[in-house]
Amino acid sequence: MSTTHSDTTDVLWTGGWDSSYRVLALLAGHGGRIQPHYVRDPERLSLEIEVETIEAIRERANRRFGERILPLRMLERVDIRVPDHVQNWFLALNKRFRLGSQYNWLSEYSLRETRGQLELCIHVDDKAHKAISWAHDHRNDREAAALVDAVDGLLLSRFRFPILEMSKLDMQRAARQGGFDDLLELTWFCHEPTRDGRPCGFCGPCTWTLEEGLGHRIPGDRRFRAGLYRWIGRHLPSWRARQAFLRGVRGTH
Repeated sequence: MSTTHSDTTDVLWTGGWDSSYRVLALLAGHGGRIQPHYVRDPERLSLEIEVETIEAIRERANRRFGERILPLRMLERVDIRVPDHVQNWFLALNKRFRLGSQYNWLSEYSLRETRGQLELCIHVDDKAHKAISWAHDHRNDREAAALVDAVDGLLLSRFRFPILEMSKLDMQRAARQGGFDDLLELTWFCHEPTRDGRPCGFCGPCTWTLEEGLGHRIPGDRRFRAGLYRWIGRHLPSWRARQAFLRGVRGTH
C-alpha cells in the first residue's frame, strides 16, 4: 500500500506525452513532490524505451526544478490479480467503448497501491474520456445504470483525471508557456519501435500522434511510408485484405 505523504502526487508515468506533461506541469506549478508509477507489461515492445525515457526526463527535470520526482515505483503486471467484478466492469465497457486492456489491471493497481488516488493522464481524445463523458450524460437514465456503474467502478472511483479536458495541442501550448516544452519533446509514444529505435508510424499511438497535430514527432520517412501504405490499404477490395496488407508491411519496419 502506498505510503506517500499528502504533499506527494501519485502519477502513472509511461514516458509518453500526456503523463509527462502532467509531471512537468506539477513541477513547474507548485512545490510538492511526485511519485511516478509504472507497471511492467512484458508484452509491450516499447517497455525498455519507455523506462529509459522516464529516467532521462526525471534526471533533467530534477536538475531544473529540484529533486522533487521520487524514484520510479514499478510493479510487474503478472503480479496484479484482477477480481471477477473488476473484470466484469472492464468487459462491459470494452464492449461499448473499446477500452484498452490496461484499464483492467491498472484499476486494481491504483486501488491497491494508492487507495484510488493514482492520476491517470487520459485526455480529451481518449476512449476512456468518451466513456466518462457518456456516463455523465446518462447518469439519470435507468436503462444505462449498469454501464454507468461500470464507469464508476472501473474508472471514476479508482483514478484521478487531472487533464481530462485537455488536447495534446493544449498541452504543447501550456508547456511552452511554462518553459518545459523542451523536456516534453523527449517523450516516447510508439508501441512498436523500429529496429533502429524510431517511431514506426503505423501503431495506434503513432496514428493518434499524427491525427492530434503532432506529426512532427514522427520521422519524415516513416510518415511518408505509413501514409503511402495506408493509401494502398484503403484501395484494397475488402477489410480482411486491408488488415492482412497492413500487418505485412508493419512486419517489415
